[in-house]
Amino acid sequence: MNGAEFGVLVGDRFYPAEYNERYAHTKAFGMSIFKLRAFTIRVELPYGQETELAYVTRVRADVFENGETMGMSVEDLPVTLEFDSHFSRLCDRFRHSYWKINKKLYMYKTEANIMKVDPVKHGKIAGRELTLWRDMFATGQKKVIKFIIVRAFLKAKPVLKHRPIWLFFDKIYKAGDSAEYMYKYARSKKDGIKCYYLADGASEDYARLEREGMKPVKRRSIKHRYAFLYADMVIVSNSTVYAFNDFGTINSALIRDLMNFHVACVQHGMSIQKIAVAQNRLRDNTRLYFCASKYEIENLSKPIYGYEGYDALKLTGVPRYDGLINEDKRQILLSPTWRMQAAVPVTKNEGVSRDYNPLFKETTYYQVYNSLINDERLIAAAQKYNYKIVYVLHPIVSPQIDDFDKNPSVEIIPAVAVHGHSGVNYEKVFRESSLMVSDFSGVQFDFAYMRKPVVYLHHHDIPKHYEEGTFHYDTMGFGEICEDNDELIDVLISYMQNNCEMKPEYRRRADDFFRFDDHDNCERIYDVMIDYQKTKIH
Repeated sequence: MNGAEFGVLVGDRFYPAEYNERYAHTKAFGMSIFKLRAFTIRVELPYGQETELAYVTRVRADVFENGETMGMSVEDLPVTLEFDSHFSRLCDRFRHSYWKINKKLYMYKTEANIMKVDPVKHGKIAGRELTLWRDMFATGQKKVIKFIIVRAFLKAKPVLKHRPIWLFFDKIYKAGDSAEYMYKYARSKKDGIKCYYLADGASEDYARLEREGMKPVKRRSIKHRYAFLYADMVIVSNSTVYAFNDFGTINSALIRDLMNFHVACVQHGMSIQKIAVAQNRLRDNTRLYFCASKYEIENLSKPIYGYEGYDALKLTGVPRYDGLINEDKRQILLSPTWRMQAAVPVTKNEGVSRDYNPLFKETTYYQVYNSLINDERLIAAAQKYNYKIVYVLHPIVSPQIDDFDKNPSVEIIPAVAVHGHSGVNYEKVFRESSLMVSDFSGVQFDFAYMRKPVVYLHHHDIPKHYEEGTFHYDTMGFGEICEDNDELIDVLISYMQNNCEMKPEYRRRADDFFRFDDHDNCERIYDVMIDYQKTKIH
């Protein structure tokens, strides 16, 4: 970077890049192997006038004559513009891509690789749209015709959409998470908002929601497409919004300039690890992020997440905690998270269950947990003190259920329906369990929210696939940390002998971690969302 500055040239004025620490990592096998330099450029433009913006590297070099320095030479070298994100608005696929910013201004890229902002003139916009259609037809793809029709419907949005739309979804193939709780609360309000909850029509949860009278939207249906394309807000518990709605970057390039939904994250697990790869602001252009703990706010406020200055982080509680009421039925729950090293990669998108891994039984993860659920000492203690043992497999591990050795003393439940097994009802199993064994899973916080004991198995032979952020297990965890199965079983026997009571030290830690301990989380979040709808979106 010596002798050069990167920035934007507007006329004769140069705006240099402001380098920051926002997420810009290249990862392999869950580890960062290279970090780029992220930056922001803030540009002031004269409103309503034609303006050209050129991304340049301004190179400075000394000028010599006869061995003497004569001064400084400055040359502006153009930088190639690329639009790789779903949220880039413009795209590289089509030469005449453009973005109508508002009623008065639109933006596009010129053949000279310059960004241009022009005043809206309806004849010009219509011509630009027709030229874009020609670019699309030139690809020779059949789906282009379908997307041209979609573009026409999106442009008619002010006429066709009669009231605000909120779209909610969790994993689509697995409901019952925070977005479902928030959907049920929001749809009960008489506020003029049209609420849709998205689920896979073949899933158990879709049938359950229908029985409950919730009218879920079937994935890939016309109603699904309508709700996603016309949504004001998309309320999610997981990241990668476009992927969950079956849009890759090739498809989103056909319509991304017309998509205006605002993303609100209601969380799948607590954001206390180093998870900027999934939860950085620009991943989904997240506008609202609801948290249950000051430690989440502290973690997400770090520069790498990119939320600074956006008023997105809200300390309200998490929706699904509203359903956590103690109904203890003397049950020991095993609920570890998954490992990248023990799962096959994503073959379709994150909204579809992972495939079976034929090598799973060779992993240390399998060997440790299969040994644990078949340990004679643990089974004997549970029988002696009248406890049932339930092992809930993570959604990504669920396809491996038939790999585990079964015994009549341990019930193995997949998170999702698979191979003839019904999926778990998380709320029910949390409410009925007395103690949870986990490793790093976010469900530990659901359990601690009810002030029930948690014991951690941080087995020395199973590496974790993320790093600690603002939550440190040795000083903030809600229970003992064990490094092998024998140590864990000793601790569990001790708890069973004492009725699985949460120890005072760990109760104090839970009291410190959670901002709220009531069942009004949905109400607090709804109040923020409805205010945002009125003040930001309208």
